Amino acid sequence: MDKTVRALVGILAGGLVIGLGLAFSGAGVPKEGEQQEAAAQAPTAEEIQSTVQSTCTACHGADLNGSAGPNLHNLDQKYSKEEIVDILANGKGGMPKGLVPGNEEYVADYLLTLKQ
Repeated sequence: MDKTVRALVGILAGGLVIGLGLAFSGAGVPKEGEQQEAAAQAPTAEEIQSTVQSTCTACHGADLNGSAGPNLHNLDQKYSKEEIVDILANGKGGMPKGLVPGNEEYVADYLLTLKQ
């Protein structure tokens, strides 16, 4: 498993720890049907990586180091997660909006793991 996938798995695991903390505190606990729906909809790290490869590489290059679109490594030095989610949802400059509908948060988390 490459370091990018390991980093994304770590981020997702951190979210799980936070979710478990909320569950044991009794705050924000979704109903049983909502828990099953959320679990069924959460993409795996491999699915997110595949989505990025199939959606982003045409403009950002095979290694996401930049081509027609900018380099996507070290985005944490330029944008917050919220800003990246906004760009993914609404577009910016030559970047079209809505390329990863419903997965903006997951893709932003993944992109923030890319380091050079």
